[in-house]
Formats: sequence, structure tokens, C-alpha cells
Amino acid sequence: MPFESWQIPILQEKGIVDATGAPIFEMLKHVNNPAQMTHAVVRKAEDKYQYLSQEGWTFDDKAAVKMSKEQADALAAKKARDKALSVVFTEKVAPDAVQRLFAADHSQDHHWSEWIFEQAGGGKAARDQTEHHVNYLKQRFIHQYSAEAWAQTEASFLEKMRSADQDVMMKMRGCWGFFRDWPGRDDVYAKVVAAVEKFQEQEPALLEMNQELQHNGQPPLPALPEQIADLKALTDVNQRVTNWIAAKRVRTDFRVATWKKEKTIYSDDFITAIAPLTYAAAVKFGFDTWEVSNREKFAKVAQGELHGNPWDKFVSNDQFMVILKFNVPMPTWVNRDDDFNTYELTNLLLALDNTMSASNPDGWEVWDEENNKNLTIAQVKDIIMREATGTPPPAQPAAPAGGGWNQRKAEPHPLMNPAHAAKSKNWPVRRTQTQYELKPPVDPATNKPQPGWDAQKEAQQIIQHLDMCLAEVQAWAAKFDPSTLAKVVQR
Repeated sequence: MPFESWQIPILQEKGIVDATGAPIFEMLKHVNNPAQMTHAVVRKAEDKYQYLSQEGWTFDDKAAVKMSKEQADALAAKKARDKALSVVFTEKVAPDAVQRLFAADHSQDHHWSEWIFEQAGGGKAARDQTEHHVNYLKQRFIHQYSAEAWAQTEASFLEKMRSADQDVMMKMRGCWGFFRDWPGRDDVYAKVVAAVEKFQEQEPALLEMNQELQHNGQPPLPALPEQIADLKALTDVNQRVTNWIAAKRVRTDFRVATWKKEKTIYSDDFITAIAPLTYAAAVKFGFDTWEVSNREKFAKVAQGELHGNPWDKFVSNDQFMVILKFNVPMPTWVNRDDDFNTYELTNLLLALDNTMSASNPDGWEVWDEENNKNLTIAQVKDIIMREATGTPPPAQPAAPAGGGWNQRKAEPHPLMNPAHAAKSKNWPVRRTQTQYELKPPVDPATNKPQPGWDAQKEAQQIIQHLDMCLAEVQAWAAKFDPSTLAKVVQR
């Protein structure tokens, strides 16, 4: 078959064609199916003469030169049918396989073609295996015959092993060379083509990724065939670029649910309710202590380094999240009950499903910023009021009736003791007259702030707006379709 001028050196170096660009033939043995004779191509005069002479046909060299390909094939096919077993000369690599390997190189300067054929032959691992075979056979040959005999045979033997044909490769598994037909031994031709085409498809993303890596002080990925050792290395590069593309898509997808043509479920000067539809949105609007919005875990999931990701786990049971963000100054800490637990209320996380839309929001559980999920909405309201009024934690309860050596009376919490309080960073709380720092509402009659404004009224106003927000969340949750949540695709 004809080859372009730039293709001949590659095929010649790989032992597929000779210096003139003519295919190098291999000898197929034990062909007993007449249909396989269609592969018999004996183009060179010397090959035709050699083959037909071996099969018992007698004529001089001049006659062999004049004999057409069709005549030679007809004689070969007839003799093969007569013998049941035959020897047929055919191209080392089928023409369609050669063309498909070349076609995988989409570069303008054909800089992938040599790499493609090198890896199609087995790459460095196969060349190392060939060297191992040669050394082993050399030692056996010398041991059985002599070093002088090996010296006489070495050149032709090494030439045969330089680029093994299908028959040799069947005997010496793992050596460097070519199977005749597509997809090659163990599908190597198809694997090489798929990897190279994938690389070229993703090359613009690879260059962008390398810019990002260099900007962050990290080494770039190889971008040229001479920088990539073998098929496995190319596959690894492809996978990293694929992960980066997916990570970029995941990192920049900040979709949230809309409600009543608004970009949030609810928002006013006091509180905002946001329902993330994507992992990136959960991280953007959430808090690091929540597993579902932790930035470090998100980065690993986006890069394909962490499977079983928290977001997919969260939404797998038709759950959806709503983040409540207070827009007014909230206390940096709030204590409640007799354990002096710390709660950060600026951001709260609700885990909802459609069935909860019919229940009283006061019973909904929330996570606070410290990832405590032992709070209900009712308890959040209680904390807000307690912080505003300065209500101390309840006293320790008395021991159960019945006596005994450990019976005790009801006592104040230990931290209420001045000696303990002096050592505590959390008690007493330093409150101002307006703990939440809200602006008092204006009296319409006087156009002045209402008199008697204090922290308790502030807290009541915050709770009022929290209730309005939750009412909208409840109405939205009843109609929300959890299937619209975008899961992270595991690669």
C-alpha cells in the first residue's frame, strides 16, 4: 500500500516496511482455511519465487518476475488447498491497522505518530522483555553449539527479534513487535489509539491545568509525547486531566433553589434561607465544620481523591439542605442547660425531606457552626431569648428520693459559684443593653426610635423573622423535587 513520505521512516524504524516503503512480509504457517487465502499477498518477485519453489513449482527467475500477483496467488491458493496446511507470505501489519494507528495522530506536525507505533509494539517494557529473551537464547545457543556459531547467527537472529512478527510473538510472549490485525495482541492497538485521542481531545484543558499548577507552585503535567514514558503514563495524565475538568465543573456550579422568582428561599435584613442544589453551593454558603460543606473534603472529592463523598451521602435519601444565615449580629457564644454547651448560631443547617413540610418547624433539628445536632428550632429560639435576658442556666437537680450516701439537695450550677466563674471564659456573659445591636423600630407618630428598646425586644424581633423565614421554607419544601439536586459523578 502507498505511504506518505513522512510515514516511511517511522514504519521502517519499526520494521514494518523496508527502505523503499514496501511492506515487509511475514510467513504465516498452518493456514488450512481457504477463506484465509485472501490474505495471501506475495508482491516481491523473490518472495514469489521463494514460496513457489518451496511448494514444488519449477521455473526460472525470469518467469517469476513476469508472473502477476493474481497468478502467484492462484498458484499458492491451489497448492494450499491440496496440502490442507500451507505457508503464506503476508504483510507484517495489516494495511487497515497501519492506517488506523496513523489516523489517531491529529497533530499538524504528526508528532504523536512515532510514539503511537512504539507503544503499539509494546513500548519500553516489551523492549526490555525482548532483550531478556535474546540474552537467554544466546546463552542456550552458545551452550548447545558454540560462541563461533552464535557469532555467525547473531546478525540474522537479532534482525528477526528487532521487530518480532506475529509468529515470533506467539512463541515469546511479551517481546516487542506487532500482531498483524486490529486490535493487536491484548487490544494494545485499540488502547493506544484511545489514549492518544483522549489526550488530544483534552489538550486545551491540560494546558489550562498546567497554568494553574504552576501558579500554585506545583510541577506541570507532561504535554509532549517525548515526556510521556509509556501507555500507562499517558493514561495517568488523561485521568488527572479528566479529574481536573470534572473538579472545575464541580467547583464552579453554585446553583441554589429559587422560590417565588427569588434567588433564595427567604431573605430579609434579619435572616436568609438558602437551599444549595450542588456540592459547590453547599460549600460556598455552608460552614467548614459541617461535613457536607467542608472545603478540604470538597477539594478531594472534586479531584477524584475521595469517594463516597459527603454531599452524595447527604442527598441519597431524598434529603435536601437549607442553610439559615442570620444577617444580624449574633452572640459569639451562647450557653444553655447545665453543661454550658457552646453554640454558634450565625449559620444553621437544616436537613429536610418532603414529609417534614407538614410538621411543626419548632421540632426541626439543626446543626450549628460547631456541628452540634442536638438543637431544635424551639431550642434555638430559647437560646436567643436567654442570651438577651441574661437568664442563667438552671440549677443542678436534686438527687432522687431514697436516701443513701450520695443523696444531695438541688444546688446552683458550679459555674454560678464566683470561685468557679473567675476561672471560666464563658461565664458570666458580658451583655449590653442591646445585646443583638439592632436598630430600634421608628415610631410613625414621632419619626423617632421607639422608647424602651432593649435586648429582649431585639430577641423577640429576631424570633419573629425566624418564624417568617421558616414558614417560607416549609411552603417551599412541600413542593421541592429532590431529584433536581446535582450529585457528584464518581470517576
